[in-house]
Amino acid sequence: MKTLSVRRQLFPFVKSTYLAQYLKYFDGNKNIIKQIARNYTIFLRGADFWELDRVHPMLAALSILILVEYKRTDVDRSLRTKLMNRFLDRIECVQPMTVHMMVERLLIDLEEVNACQDTSLFKLAEVLSQCSRGRPLAVCLLWEVLHRRLPHLEVTMHRFRKLHELVEAVKLLPANEPPNWGDGTMTRARRLKLEELVNLVQTIELLLRLLMGDNKELLDIGYPDHFFYLSSTDALTLKKWCLELVNQMPPKYCDRSEKLNVTFNNLMSILKKSTIPHRPVRTKVLPLIKE
Repeated sequence: MKTLSVRRQLFPFVKSTYLAQYLKYFDGNKNIIKQIARNYTIFLRGADFWELDRVHPMLAALSILILVEYKRTDVDRSLRTKLMNRFLDRIECVQPMTVHMMVERLLIDLEEVNACQDTSLFKLAEVLSQCSRGRPLAVCLLWEVLHRRLPHLEVTMHRFRKLHELVEAVKLLPANEPPNWGDGTMTRARRLKLEELVNLVQTIELLLRLLMGDNKELLDIGYPDHFFYLSSTDALTLKKWCLELVNQMPPKYCDRSEKLNVTFNNLMSILKKSTIPHRPVRTKVLPLIKE
């Protein structure tokens, strides 16, 4: 994934919004993430009463900050998630129409700074899914990624949708010939193809994990339970397709990639079950078996 630059993407975006007034608090030679954390209370003043035109720039700026690979440490990554979590706790980000407007504007803002690739949206969805009120935003970003890869999955609004729609889109896909990986040397074209396949598997696994988990809070505020249900027939269809995706990857990559193995095993564990609304499905890691 192409990493983003604080100076090339984050600062120009901030300077074009009301957030520019806060740049006076920063020293360009020091850790930007720690400085934001230190001044965060100032940024969030009045956030409980913000209109969407103030929410959008803050959400986009935090999203860009999450995507920036700045001093790659677990501490910095965890801190960025905490910053996003604190922000989402202060604003309305759960009601369906608000979620749609936030995601729609976020995609525009990310596109303007060249940060709207599928891998970026997945990474952002991963972080949002770890926030107490970020699940609706994460789910809608994951549906957007799948919409880009599946021609028959129509997304005109960024909202929750039935998993049966994903299954129907998969059924309409033409049969794909396995990629020719040649001697295994990773050229740019092969690397991009592999990245697409891995991202697709990860996106489906995270989407199912979020939808088949504990969604009591969303159900309590009125989200229909059919968003969190997958029939056994549809599960079998998805399982077969996901197996085909993994079997398209170079065998050596599958053997060496611990993260892919864990992701795929969790996905297969979810799809083995006919899911039940209102009750979370616990997943466990199983041996990777290509069927």
